[in-house]
Amino acid sequence: ALREVEALPADAAARRSVEQTAHAIAFHSRIPAALQKRRAELKTMANMAWIKARAESDFAQFRPWLEQVVEVARAYADAIGYEKHPYDALMSIYEPGETVESLGRLFGALRAGLSPILKAVTAVEQPRSDFLERDYPIDRQHKFGERMAALIGYDFKRGRLDNTVHPFEISFTRNDVRITTRFYKNYLPPSLFGALHEAGHGIYEQNVDPAYTRTPLATDLVGYYAVGGVSFGAHESQSRLYENHVGRSLA
Repeated sequence: ALREVEALPADAAARRSVEQTAHAIAFHSRIPAALQKRRAELKTMANMAWIKARAESDFAQFRPWLEQVVEVARAYADAIGYEKHPYDALMSIYEPGETVESLGRLFGALRAGLSPILKAVTAVEQPRSDFLERDYPIDRQHKFGERMAALIGYDFKRGRLDNTVHPFEISFTRNDVRITTRFYKNYLPPSLFGALHEAGHGIYEQNVDPAYTRTPLATDLVGYYAVGGVSFGAHESQSRLYENHVGRSLA
């Protein structure tokens, strides 16, 4: 199949579909079934332990689960394979082509430019924030979150906003993209910025080209973003754009 599409342009949908499928088959064939099973089971059990430990502010409850998660992650990286650093293997799931080395260069350049900005911001008098810690009924926060998500372009005809322990977005098709946030009755920012952030993810997925529906390009066959797209980095750029550049800007 790969040979049959080699003559097509590099960005042709048919070629990308075949290449992505071939990559996914090669990727998953390297993962032992027992490791995949353990990883899936551990993810569910560790998440439940984390929810309980978080509610009780008791990290000791979660620590043994975290140690197991790290252990399995190292085994997963070994199974995937890497040249220089085990995190390169894990990073390839989210951001194909990136490595610890390449990100080190990127973050180094960003640090040089951002550090002076951060120092300048923290040196001035900070604005009032006491109004954020008042009585904000959760039902009204929920409606406010829905309104803000809709204003930035999230389509509620193809999604909904619900409550959760930690905000996330999940999709089943580009026409069923759901978002969540968390609510504190005496503190507004978590629900507002959680809704904006996850709406950013949702907008990205609701706007994947409908021509990709029912093709390998409609989903990520290796990583963790369901509907499709360039990479998780591109996905996250949209959520951070709406949360920070839009949500925290006077403009």
